[in-house]
Formats: sequence, C-alpha cells, structure tokens
Amino acid sequence: GIMQKSSEIAHSLAELMKVEQFQSISEQFSKELIKMGIMGEMMNETMDAAMDNNDLEKETDEEVNKVLDEVLRGKLDQLPNVLPTLPNKIATAEVDSEEDEMEKRLQALRS
Repeated sequence: GIMQKSSEIAHSLAELMKVEQFQSISEQFSKELIKMGIMGEMMNETMDAAMDNNDLEKETDEEVNKVLDEVLRGKLDQLPNVLPTLPNKIATAEVDSEEDEMEKRLQALRS
C-alpha cells in the first residue's frame, strides 16, 4: 500500500531529476551566492570609502585655513572694522518701519 506508493514516487522523482544534475545545479547556485556575497562586500567597501571622503574634505579645509591664517596674519588687523556698523543700520531700519506702520494706523484711526 503506502510503502509501495512512496517507493513509486521516489523512483519517479529520481527519473525526473538526475542526482548528478541536481548536484551540478546546487554547486553552480552555491558559487553564484558566493559571488554575490563578494560583490556585496566590495560595494559596501566602496560606499564606505566614498563616505570617508568627507574626512578628507575636512582635513583639506583645515590645511587651507592654516595657510590663510599664516598669509593673512598681520594684514587682517589692518583692515577697517565694518561689522559693528551693520547691526545699528539694521536696527534703525526696523525701528523706522515700525514707526511708519504705527503712523499709518494712527492716521487710519483719525479718519
């Protein structure tokens, strides 16, 4: 009964797929998986190396800043200081615009 059916099924499967062919396919599949793993590792290493490029940019910026500091060491002190006058002009411009707005509101109330 059942044992005979199982034997027939096993025999049919053996005829459909030869063991040697199955082993060959399994080996090829295994090799492809290994290749994919190696390629994946290589891609990850490449991406990591590309991301490390930011460190190189930081180091380059630091070196450029050092050179500029050496070259411009005494010259920057000789330049006139312009920055303190800018905030005052901005502040007065804001006050002027606020005063103008208040004047407009006051005149609107009067009329």
